[in-house]
Order: sequence, then structure tokens, then C-alpha cells
Amino acid sequence: MRGLFALENNMASESTGNRDQPYFASNGAPAIDVDPGIVSDFAAEVGTRRTGTKAEREALSGKKIFEGLAFGDTSLKAEFKVIDGSWKQVLGDTGWVTPSLGSGWTNESGNPVQYRKRNGIVSNRGRASTTGERSQMFVYGNGFLPEIGAGANMTFIIDATGPARANVISTGALTMLTTGALTNVSIANIRFDAA
Repeated sequence: MRGLFALENNMASESTGNRDQPYFASNGAPAIDVDPGIVSDFAAEVGTRRTGTKAEREALSGKKIFEGLAFGDTSLKAEFKVIDGSWKQVLGDTGWVTPSLGSGWTNESGNPVQYRKRNGIVSNRGRASTTGERSQMFVYGNGFLPEIGAGANMTFIIDATGPARANVISTGALTMLTTGALTNVSIANIRFDAA
């Protein structure tokens, strides 16, 4: 790279600002020859929105990552923003994820249990059956955990062939509280904000 600013005497800036922009002392040399191309490159690099791959987003550090920075992630096809010092997905669609089911659970043929996150909301679909009671259907993957306190859970009444209650636990586990074997357990009504 050519350097941020080209000066007649090849001087560098005296300091940098909070986004790594060059600063020149007001009592510095009066003749400064600014290269407009370098100024344009700098403005594009440190604006409040960037676009690139997941690896490029995760590699940002120091002064190049700051509160409010938005990033269009071309790998994940999602929008991220720095909130409270870390990346949060604010827009995007993960597509449907098919989890591995827990012991005793089987998917309904042609209608497997799946989940997705679209614009920060986790949705579910599909049906499964179980032969046991109080069992874990599956665990949501990273990025899909519910926005609830540690140790807390959310409860949903679900559609099944018998009485059942679904709990989404802060760890991401989706468990069913039943009185026995259940068939055609639908999780379509389970929706929550992702953390």
C-alpha cells in the first residue's frame, strides 16, 4: 500500500484518531500535498459499513472494529453489527438446519424437525415421535440460543397425539415433558429471539 498520505517531504502524520485516521498538528508544515486516491482508500476502509467474507469480518481488530460498525458478510449472506463490543447478526437467513435427534426420537417421513434463524428470530418446523418421557429432542446450534437468562427456559404448548409441553432451555436444549410416548409432535409454533 502507498501509505495513508503522501507529503512533499514524505512526513507521516503526527498521530491517529479513534478509527486510525491520520492527524496532523495544526502547527505542522504548511505545504501538505494530499494524494486524493489514498484519502479515498482510507475513507472506504474506515466507514461505518464494510462488506467481505466471514474470515475478513472475524479478522477485524483494534481500531478497525468499533461500536455500531455494520458488516455485510458475503460468506453467510447476512448482516452483522457490533453491539456491546461483539458481532451480532441483525439481518439474514441461515436456511433450514436439520439437527441430530436425541435418543428415542424419530423424524416424521418427509417432514423432519428443522430450525432456522431469520433476522434474529428462530423458527421451527417438522414433526417427530418419541417412545419416552421427559426427553431431549435436540440441541440448537451456536448462534441459535434463546435470548433468556442462564438457567432459564421458555415453555410452549405443542401439537401432539397426547398432552405435551416443550421447554427451550438457555443452553439450547429443546426438551419435551410428556406423560408417555408421543407421536406427531409438531414444533412449528416454537419461535423465539436469538441471543
